[in-house]
Amino acid sequence: MKEMARHFEKYIDIEKLFSLGTKYAEEKLPEMNLFWKDVFKAYLELNSKNEFRSPDTFLASSLFYNDNLKIGREVIYFRQFYEKGIRFINDMINTNNNFFTLPEFQQHSGININFLQYHGLVSSLKSFQKRTK
Repeated sequence: MKEMARHFEKYIDIEKLFSLGTKYAEEKLPEMNLFWKDVFKAYLELNSKNEFRSPDTFLASSLFYNDNLKIGREVIYFRQFYEKGIRFINDMINTNNNFFTLPEFQQHSGININFLQYHGLVSSLKSFQKRTK
C-alpha cells in the first residue's frame, strides 16, 4: 500500500488534488502511466456529475482549477492565495455573507492583489453563483 501511495505521489500532490478543482488533475494526466490515467479519468467523470444545487455546495467549491470559475476563458490559480490558505469560495465571504470588498479582503488575508484581478475573480464567482440557483 505504501508503495502505491509513493507511486501516486510521483504524479500528483494529494493536498492539491483535494483542495483544487478538477482542472488540476486534468493537467496532470499526460504525466501519468495508463493505470493512474484510468483512475483519474474515473475521478474526473465522477466529479463532472457533481451538481451545485445548494449554497453550501457552492461555498465549498474550490477557487482554483475549477472549470466553473474562469477569467478570460482560463481557469484561475493565484499561488499567493493558495499559499495563504485561501482555497475555497467560502474563504472569499465576509461575516455578512457577501463577497469581501477589495480593502476587506486585503486586510483579512494580508494579500496585496490589484483591482482588476480581484474584481475579475469576484465577477467570476458571482456568475457561477447565479448558475447554481
